[in-house]
Amino acid sequence: MSIDAISNVVNAISSALSSVKGLGDVLVYVGVAVLLVIGIIGLTLLSIRLLKNVLRLSPTSFIVFITVFAAILVVIGALLP
Repeated sequence: MSIDAISNVVNAISSALSSVKGLGDVLVYVGVAVLLVIGIIGLTLLSIRLLKNVLRLSPTSFIVFITVFAAILVVIGALLP
């Protein structure tokens, strides 16, 4: 991630926070931030569990897993612009 990308993110956050007009807005931003942190932690834990399970797979199961994962990535790549 470059400095320019970080600068753009910081500018977007500061412009969003500059429009806060009351306690309700602050509570909404705090709630969204908490949900975002919970989501990131959940994804991290799921990634760790997936990695542990992939390391225990037999070679045949690993090949099936990689094939299915590749097919999913192809479908996602086809759906995204």
